[in-house]
Amino acid sequence: MDLAGFMLLSLTVMSTSRKVLGPVEVSKWLVGHRTDIGVGVGWTIALMIGVGMSVLPASVAPGGTRHLIAVVFPQQLLFLRSLVERKDLPPRHFNRLILLVLAWAGLLAASSGHWTAAPRAEIALEVATLWVVKLRLCGNSDDKAE
Repeated sequence: MDLAGFMLLSLTVMSTSRKVLGPVEVSKWLVGHRTDIGVGVGWTIALMIGVGMSVLPASVAPGGTRHLIAVVFPQQLLFLRSLVERKDLPPRHFNRLILLVLAWAGLLAASSGHWTAAPRAEIALEVATLWVVKLRLCGNSDDKAE
């Protein structure tokens, strides 16, 4: 499965959990729907579909600098925007920032091209950042959906 597939799978799990468990129960664990997160994920999925259909060059696929610039940077800026808008950064949620900084360091290392497992690592780290941004790491808070 590629990056677009894992992002779609994550969104499906999040959406299905709302249907199965109910929005009240899921809101204890996941932040509500947000436009900025949705656009970040949509951007990633659209570009990866473009690579898969050979509309975009293969160099935009995970594992290189072009992927970092074209996909990861805009995606992570939108995820960060979500955290800023929700006031979900230190001092309120220092653990979330630590997890994101570790993921960002891994994404930079993976994009260097000196690592044979770089594409798989980038995919895992990008999907992990989506979950770090969406999960409520400190129980129920006053986050609002957009």
